[in-house]
Amino acid sequence: MGELDEDREVENALRSYPLAPAPPTLAPNVITRIHRLAPLPRFRLSWVDFAVSAFVAGMGGLGFILWQTLPPQLTPHIQLEFLRLTQQSNGPILQNAILGGAGLAVFAVFVAALVFARTRSSSAS
Repeated sequence: MGELDEDREVENALRSYPLAPAPPTLAPNVITRIHRLAPLPRFRLSWVDFAVSAFVAGMGGLGFILWQTLPPQLTPHIQLEFLRLTQQSNGPILQNAILGGAGLAVFAVFVAALVFARTRSSSAS
């Protein structure tokens, strides 16, 4: 109890103590410093971002083109090989890895969409 009483006494003394006036040059100095600072951009893409985006888009386009050029007779063979792969002892592990990777990719796209939507809405207002 003694320590709490001391704290209360110190707080009461600090509240009742008169505030010292601010120096007359404080407000003009602060205002000039605020106006002097240039606003920094919130988001900026570097060349690596563009390179990675172009690479991913190119690989996606290449995969789509290659998928479209497969002959129709090859589709059942691909399905059969996938079934053989999943029926092996490591099949469920592979399926879980594929589903987990796809889930993480969807989650990453969702988070990126939220971040970009938030930055776009904050820059508009």
